[in-house]
Amino acid sequence: MMYNILGYKPNSVTPSYELALSHVHEDDKYKYIENLDNIKSLKMSYNHINKVVKKDMSIISVVWRAHCVKNKKGDIISWMGTLQDITKYINAEQNTLAKEIAEESDRLKTAFISNMSHEIRTPMNAILGFSNMLKRNNLSNEKKQKYLNFIESAGKRLLRIISDIVDLSKMDTDHLRLSYEICNLNELLTKLQEQFNLNNKEEKQRIILKKGLRDDNSFIITDQTRLEQILSNLIENAVKYAPNGNILVSYKKDGETLIFYVKDKGGGIEKKNQKSIFDRFKQIENKYSGTSTSAGLGLSIVKELTELMKGKVWVKSGEGNGATFYFTIPYQKANRRMSYVDNKTIKIKVDREEVILVAEDEIINFLYLEALFERYPFKILHAKNGKEAVNMIEENKTISLVLMDIKMPIMNGIEATMEIRKKNKNLPIIALTAYVMQEDKEKMFYAEFNDYLAKPLDEITLINMVKKHQKESI
Repeated sequence: MMYNILGYKPNSVTPSYELALSHVHEDDKYKYIENLDNIKSLKMSYNHINKVVKKDMSIISVVWRAHCVKNKKGDIISWMGTLQDITKYINAEQNTLAKEIAEESDRLKTAFISNMSHEIRTPMNAILGFSNMLKRNNLSNEKKQKYLNFIESAGKRLLRIISDIVDLSKMDTDHLRLSYEICNLNELLTKLQEQFNLNNKEEKQRIILKKGLRDDNSFIITDQTRLEQILSNLIENAVKYAPNGNILVSYKKDGETLIFYVKDKGGGIEKKNQKSIFDRFKQIENKYSGTSTSAGLGLSIVKELTELMKGKVWVKSGEGNGATFYFTIPYQKANRRMSYVDNKTIKIKVDREEVILVAEDEIINFLYLEALFERYPFKILHAKNGKEAVNMIEENKTISLVLMDIKMPIMNGIEATMEIRKKNKNLPIIALTAYVMQEDKEKMFYAEFNDYLAKPLDEITLINMVKKHQKESI
């Protein structure tokens, strides 16, 4: 019967252990031999499932039941067993499981799309609504400032959602790479504390910071952008999950590891949900506040970024007793005397009018920069594409700095910069880009940009960088 199942004609072969073993699939041979050894030490029958390769090389799944008969000395004197083809049952089970997984995936994706629609429309409603309200006559300065704060806050929220979606896409295609640099850890945490406390005007919830290292000893080498993203997502999660209590953010050094934690005093997370909250598109409703612990993306991004940085993330929580999220990253100390840029505001004081060329094809982006520079002693010129920028630099020797968009028609920013560098090695050129992946940084480095800024642009950061590179060129 066994050899019939394997594809042999009756009485065409002599049954043997070696022949049976030769038909066991390579993936299951170790398991088959191990189970056979177990049978030798048992007095009862033993059942197990294997994949086997038939004589015609097709693969089936079988269950075999074996029993050995021993004499009084314990020697095996005979074997008895049966073999049953269960391929159709295995396939049916796998198909059912695959169907359940597909249905669950579709359900989660449908919920995700619905939630993303809500998440995107909510800040857009605030941006468009309060923008229209600013058109009203006789608005007090207090109301104008209030509406502008709402618009800014909603814009930042929308940007975070878009960034999360883009990051997930990069992770799925293995395009997300780490970019290591020197980071002042205490300064990064202080900045996050100030940002979140500034956004939350109510005193009932504050971010409390406890530093694990002295300020002068908190310089590390890490991917600062991704570390900040992890911390921001965890703090945002705590802010949403525990709206009525302070949130403690801290870290400590443990050997060659940094352990961070974000602790809230919210309703806590049930034990059964403590692993699934890190799954993509997963939302756990907070029964105490009626909100969800995340938008379905933040915590999954935290998990994937932490693992990319050779760390791990976990949560400890008791229902009704708050939650503490922990994560680790490797500790690599940096010498504070190494290159490090302080982001404090640089005072604007120049002896001559500076001429800045902005190469930008989107007119709305140029108008924003033009309006931003109105308060500063700069003359602004405009090139609508890379080719025009190259020509203007050749014709106008007063240009002292270039802000170069990367994606432009006719000639892009990288091509334009490489063309400029053939004749001018000293002119400061700063890339303005929405592309901040590691391979794009490498392209900008190869093209000999002096620096880069990621869109959307922050005024203080932009002015600091402009003055930094103008000082170097004077």
